[in-house]
Amino acid sequence: MNELKGLLLAWLTVVWPRLMVYQRKFVEAGYKDDDKAWGYEFGVEVFQIYEWTQLQSVIAQEVVLRERICGQTRTAFSIFATDKSRSIGNAFLEAAHRRMRKGVLLYGEPSEFFAVVYREIEAFLTADSLPYHAITPLHNVRSQPISLDGENDIGPMQVNPREDPRWNGVAWDDNSEVPAQFVHNFRLPILREGEPGDIQDVIGACRTAVDRMLIAIAVAQRSTATAGPTLIENVGFYPEGAGRLRLLGDSPRQDLRKTLIGPEHIPAMTSTWASLQDTRQNRVRLAGERLATIELARDDESALLEAVTALESILGDDSRNELAHRLSLLAARLIARDLGKSEREVHDGLLGAFQRRTTVLRGREGRENVNETKAVLRLVDDVVRRLTQLRAAGDPRFANEPMDIVLTGP
Repeated sequence: MNELKGLLLAWLTVVWPRLMVYQRKFVEAGYKDDDKAWGYEFGVEVFQIYEWTQLQSVIAQEVVLRERICGQTRTAFSIFATDKSRSIGNAFLEAAHRRMRKGVLLYGEPSEFFAVVYREIEAFLTADSLPYHAITPLHNVRSQPISLDGENDIGPMQVNPREDPRWNGVAWDDNSEVPAQFVHNFRLPILREGEPGDIQDVIGACRTAVDRMLIAIAVAQRSTATAGPTLIENVGFYPEGAGRLRLLGDSPRQDLRKTLIGPEHIPAMTSTWASLQDTRQNRVRLAGERLATIELARDDESALLEAVTALESILGDDSRNELAHRLSLLAARLIARDLGKSEREVHDGLLGAFQRRTTVLRGREGRENVNETKAVLRLVDDVVRRLTQLRAAGDPRFANEPMDIVLTGP
């Protein structure tokens, strides 16, 4: 590997003056060129010089290098070309071109620039697994950068998607703002010859990560977030044959308010995200799924149905009698103080929500006016969200199912 590195640097050193001449012309032309001019300068001749021929000879003689560079590299998502040497050379040339177009000009000797690019190439040549990411725009969300666990992040989109061809044809919630995005980073093992790999497993894992992220947002606050299309692609250096796939997502709704994610939401989001990785925390997942739909419901009655169902998910036990009264009392004793309300106020409000839910399910007209329905909905929403946050954070009151423990009092 050291010999490969030395020969690549020798080749780049020979090509470097040619890059500097092209850069001068590029700057004098007002930082403008086209891919055709670049391809003419660096498409063929740079791979015919002696240093490149010498490098090819070394690759042919070294077994390890030959297997990785001249053999097929396959993951469950990508099948890379059998001859990757040209891709390695192009990685240096394309990195130089990108720097010029960004106004970060080349200067001095090539060693520093070489080290940055070669680091990614070496990682590919020596890896047992390769990095990927799945990027999902979040409609109706604006967020500061947040790391959920070191591999999954939320924050503003790093580039303007309207100018990025990867997002052609995608509709956005606001054409004047850059939306938030969710980035799911993952690695896939390099498969041995004949070893199976299913891309559907990769797609399923990416979709699951997006669903969990929407739940984490909804548990932290009232959420209007929906997921746009998910773009799955390689990260870092990758030769020809790299995979890129864009999954379908929801269309944005212009009638919804923006969900703003700030520092105050991070604790609830990170604890919820962590709890969703534990399959034993089904109550958090079930309640969170319903919380994520409340602000998207077509009317307040539909939203109330979701909210009451979420309450049953986080606390309920269908084997017991007087479920509505017991759950309302339990919730009131657990979190009335957290909400700045009396236990009686929370209990009576939740009991009214259960009764209203029964009325709606049976298709009857209730006596409540619109404002009363909204007030009940907000109360249930607040109660369920706080209970879900406590359970996700591992609050000791949820160490065991607390129904009997809390309800033993008068």
